[in-house]
Amino acid sequence: MSYQSLILTKKSAKDLSKLQKQFNANVKKIEELKANIVSEKEMLRRIMTRIQAEIVPLEHKHNNQLIELVYVFDRHYDNPFFKKKERAKMAEFIIDRTVELIENLGMDNLKPLYEKYANRSYDEVNSQADTITADLMKNMIEAKYGIEVDKNADLSNPQKIQDYIALKLEEKKTNAHSQNPPKEKTAKQIEKEEKLKQEAKNISKVARSIYTDLVKAFHPDREQDETERERKTEIMKLVTQAYEKDDLFELLRLKIELQDSDIESITIADEQLKYYNKILKET
Repeated sequence: MSYQSLILTKKSAKDLSKLQKQFNANVKKIEELKANIVSEKEMLRRIMTRIQAEIVPLEHKHNNQLIELVYVFDRHYDNPFFKKKERAKMAEFIIDRTVELIENLGMDNLKPLYEKYANRSYDEVNSQADTITADLMKNMIEAKYGIEVDKNADLSNPQKIQDYIALKLEEKKTNAHSQNPPKEKTAKQIEKEEKLKQEAKNISKVARSIYTDLVKAFHPDREQDETERERKTEIMKLVTQAYEKDDLFELLRLKIELQDSDIESITIADEQLKYYNKILKET
């Protein structure tokens, strides 16, 4: 289905009202955004396919060669051919690469090799590094967000850090709110809020109305003709799918395209157009 089926047209563009022009502009903008999403998804699919087909095999090959090289350096480390400085570089290479392989690939079998050249326990070093990282993270959070991090706070991964910060900021906001209660709203503010609530209700009402109209017009159970019943069944699948996804743009498109076969004759009341425009802007 093309967005052209939604565009309100007349013999002359000058005959379109301001709301109708706004409606058409919203329709075009949403269709462009949807087309971009489809294009981006397809591009991402192609990229992921190439990664799996080309990059992943190379990564496996690289890791295998890296493992082999680590063991080669280990086997020849004591060879008198190498000088002290060269052996130091070999040891440094083995330490760095084993850490990389253990952390990235979970190759715990390389821990003894790491410990052989690092002269310390991998798990102890890792634990110390975690402690240092946690302290740095705690100091950064406290400095940046102005919150006190609990001693037993779990900051072991990015998601937990994000959740913890959100929780503490909400607590901070609640405490500040209780200490400084908001000022009493003016009559003008109350009136504005009520107006916004009413508009939200009207938009929701229009959306439900679109769905209801489509169900009434195309419910297959009321159709006697078998061919027409099958057609309406397929239409209702589209309608239900759009409704379940809360795709108001698609519902509106289905309503206009299916219920009004003659685009030139479509007439939509200004009040209805007003809420259609709001729906399209929020879609």
